[in-house]
Amino acid sequence: MASYSLEEFLGARVLKGLGVKFAADGWDDVPTIKMIDAEDMEALELTDAQRDALELRIYLHNRSLLQYADSMEGSGIGLIDLMSMKPADLVSKFGMRKSHVSTFIDTSASCGLQMPPNLPRVASQRRPSIISRTNETGNPAPESQVTNSADNQTQRSTLSYVSSFGNAIDEPPRGSNVGDDLSFGNSSAMDSPSSPPRLSNASGMRFEPPSSLRPVDARKPNSPQGVFGANLNTASRRMFGLVKAPSPDNVTKLSTLEKVSLQQLAPEHKDGVDPETIKLQSKPRSFKASNLWADKATLFFCIRRPGCVMCRAEAYQLFARKPIFDALGIQLVAVLLEYIDDEVYAFWPRYWAGMVVLDENRDFFRALGGGKLMKDNLFTGFFLNPIARLNWKRAVKTGIPYNTKGEGFIKGGLYIVRKGSGGVAYQFVEKIFGDWAPLDEVLQVCYIIKGEEESKDH
Repeated sequence: MASYSLEEFLGARVLKGLGVKFAADGWDDVPTIKMIDAEDMEALELTDAQRDALELRIYLHNRSLLQYADSMEGSGIGLIDLMSMKPADLVSKFGMRKSHVSTFIDTSASCGLQMPPNLPRVASQRRPSIISRTNETGNPAPESQVTNSADNQTQRSTLSYVSSFGNAIDEPPRGSNVGDDLSFGNSSAMDSPSSPPRLSNASGMRFEPPSSLRPVDARKPNSPQGVFGANLNTASRRMFGLVKAPSPDNVTKLSTLEKVSLQQLAPEHKDGVDPETIKLQSKPRSFKASNLWADKATLFFCIRRPGCVMCRAEAYQLFARKPIFDALGIQLVAVLLEYIDDEVYAFWPRYWAGMVVLDENRDFFRALGGGKLMKDNLFTGFFLNPIARLNWKRAVKTGIPYNTKGEGFIKGGLYIVRKGSGGVAYQFVEKIFGDWAPLDEVLQVCYIIKGEEESKDH
């Protein structure tokens, strides 16, 4: 499974050491940098080799094949040429497992994510393009500064005219508007007939627009549902297509969570944040949970056990949507119920690169259970429960490694808490081992919260 560590994503070749440069422009984590487009690369003044390497790494990360990135990048072979190689050559040249070959060459797989067209990409802090048709005074640039030669075809990103998923700009991805800047190369304003882009390395491919993380099936076997807060009125839920909510009385009171004492085990992972350094720090001081949502709505992902394959898989697919949560003004926090040093840093930042906190008294987990810890056992909760076994098989298919260290029978869940004194907007309880909070519910609730905050501002 591809890691969310920015250093691992950039690798040890042409992108090595560029983390600071990316972070300075707002591209400071892996899910966000995967949203970068040709104009952003232009503003960052990336070389052709760096652009091709970034395109390759995003493609591999979307398919959980990042372990082959350094060797493929070092070969100097372009992405399309790599995808055109014979399977036997991929195995012999790069040591690719046969089961990974089909994943690598499958261009129809919906593996990545795109920002919804109505949300801004908060990471991109645009700078003027280094290739401009006007000089600093606003007058047309001298003809000598505008190159029309064929050499200029190699001066532009491979992604200027074709998106990272193979969609030509005259055929935008489904669900987007022409001109929306969702992924690579959907903006053509900087290109002109007199300075054609170099042909994309992916120009001949046709990819389906990404929608979910492969190979996790977004359809749950038992379709669990969360509980919505009282302020999410019936009209709002109906408008956003949400299921009918249970009684708001079942939602945890904000006063219960405000009293919870937490300890930060790991911050949000950025460039320069060394996990080894974090491990050597002294035991963090306690703070009130209410500090986290004082100024920003917060999603709390309460994890049963960080070494559990089902917990790791859910964390991974949830954090993959970080750019969307950022645009909606939601911060992501993982809550652990026990501290096992090696397990924490095997989990962070590989499967979850957001903040990780410790709930030593397990108060969040008690709140999810209505005041009691929801504890099950392996025999009745797993072996005799076909849904739990289906959940486990689904997670194992992702290829995520796992272990059995630590407490694994206290069930977790998820909270979304509004900013300030707004209260709990949504909570989800893991009633069966491996149940995931439905992403459509989670994202729609976040949309509603954003709308509430915007209406207050007006």
